[in-house]
Amino acid sequence: RKAILRLLRRENLSRIEIARRTGLSRAAISLIAEELLREGKEAVVSLTFEVGSAEEERLKDLELEPEVNEAEMLEAIQRVSSVSVTYAARDSVFDGLEIRAGQYLALLDGKLLCCTDSLEELADKIAASVPQAELVSLFYGQDVAQEQAEAFSASLGSRLPEAELSLVDGGQPVYYFLISAE
Repeated sequence: RKAILRLLRRENLSRIEIARRTGLSRAAISLIAEELLREGKEAVVSLTFEVGSAEEERLKDLELEPEVNEAEMLEAIQRVSSVSVTYAARDSVFDGLEIRAGQYLALLDGKLLCCTDSLEELADKIAASVPQAELVSLFYGQDVAQEQAEAFSASLGSRLPEAELSLVDGGQPVYYFLISAE
């Protein structure tokens, strides 16, 4: 991630060009790019709005020095957890965990969180990994029906009753769900 950010700070590159320069696969670059986009969105939101003493949102001064903005955005990113849900393409074993083809695979901040056949168990594991979340953005992929996404969102929301949950048709390939929890 750091190498990709360094490249992007110097010049505007396509994902294919980043993959060529870093030696990473295009799939890995796409995953990292999606995570950076989600984290960046949350960082910009936190930079733009703050809660005032009267508990009303007001626009924050965006005329701060770039170093101050960068520090605030980096701090905001630290409060964001990313969960990516895909599927196992084949049977395998990872970190002593048996994974069967077709199971849901959940990655929390890029590390294996769980594999399961059940969306209910998936919601349990995700909720347990982000218990203090106040804002959860759930992007569902192109292979997920809206009804299934709504059911999963409701299931996750019932496990995180204090969180504000938003469901968005992300249309992304490969990943059933991309979730940002802050």
